[in-house]
Amino acid sequence: MVIGKRGRTHFYIKHYYITFKHTYPSDIMTNKAKKDIAMRHAMTDPSFLHATLFHSALNLCRLRGTTFSRDVYYHHGESIRIINRRLSDPKFWKVSDVTLLTVACLLHFEILADFAFNGVRAGLETHEAKIHFDGLQAMVNGRGGLEKISKEFPSGKSATTFIAWTDTCVSIALNIRPRFELVQSERETGDDDWTPYSTLARRYQSKLYNLTGQKELSEETIHVYSALKNITPLSEREALNMIGDGDATAVFQYKGQLERLERRSLALVLSASESPNQSLLIYQLFGNAAMIHALLFMRESPASIPLARLLSERIRKTLDAVDLQSYLLQYPEMVLWILIMGGLGAMGTQTQQNFATILAESCLALGLVGVSEIAFMVEDFLWCDMYCSPTTMAFWNAVAIEQASGTQRTVVDRTQKPI
Repeated sequence: MVIGKRGRTHFYIKHYYITFKHTYPSDIMTNKAKKDIAMRHAMTDPSFLHATLFHSALNLCRLRGTTFSRDVYYHHGESIRIINRRLSDPKFWKVSDVTLLTVACLLHFEILADFAFNGVRAGLETHEAKIHFDGLQAMVNGRGGLEKISKEFPSGKSATTFIAWTDTCVSIALNIRPRFELVQSERETGDDDWTPYSTLARRYQSKLYNLTGQKELSEETIHVYSALKNITPLSEREALNMIGDGDATAVFQYKGQLERLERRSLALVLSASESPNQSLLIYQLFGNAAMIHALLFMRESPASIPLARLLSERIRKTLDAVDLQSYLLQYPEMVLWILIMGGLGAMGTQTQQNFATILAESCLALGLVGVSEIAFMVEDFLWCDMYCSPTTMAFWNAVAIEQASGTQRTVVDRTQKPI
């Protein structure tokens, strides 16, 4: 295949290898060569090549903190043009795995671009992504579904895994139910039985049921909570080392658990949103916070930050509709953890400062000052060391400033003499 100079193709190929050398957009984490396999596909298929370069150009803009360049739109447009031409040709009566990957890749990064890598909308309209989502679903159905595709050719498993991950990302972004069921191998499946639950989990399940009257939602919330509590985050580096040592079983199991956790958290949010009952908003808050935790601390993906920002904004809007003081009395540890997730998910946005203020005020109301006291309060509920890292210190510094300001105001108020 001849590679032209337009759209700085060679430059973005090099950037792709340098920046994403040890990662793969589907977060499969089961083979060091996945990225090389993807590039080999790209070098033999022009539509997938342009989709890959669209991915590379998009992420370069994200890393630079700039708006999207002409190259982003060029490679995006070329990939769509080639796909449309191919699908209109009777010779291509059966959609190939590479074509499925191409459409999924375009859809995946259209959604992320539209919901802003750098806080600025890209101009890739959401309705275009919905059209491509409809097209992808039709292609998958035309091939007999994801399960059949995964078993037909060696490339089918990679295609179905990335399509399922794209489905999850689009569903989170648009706040809708996924269109495809997860297709998982025997090594990835499991019953996710976290019983017997901890004393704190049983207490929260009883409290949620008593205060909301929702038996199924309270049970599902504690199931998701227990999964978050019991699944130890596995970094991509650790996963690759385990695979290199011939111990891939735990990696497959982790991948399966994570995919199911993300889907169940989203389902919890959507189920709770079907009722106008204001008491059910606690389930939406928790479900969105659970997805932020999964995206930021359990999965290494370009999708994590933009989706976490979107979920944080949803949490902020939901908080405007609830009586936060009542929630703090009813669910103290859970609400503090939700506020922490909202703040960490909003990194790089003004919303993070809003969460810092709310968390600082809430902690002062509970008599908590400083990160160590906050961590001690929520440790039994859910806490991991990654919450406090160099990338999250901006949030905790903002909380400390707000707490210092709040404490100073309290001292001034108490020392003022009555008139």
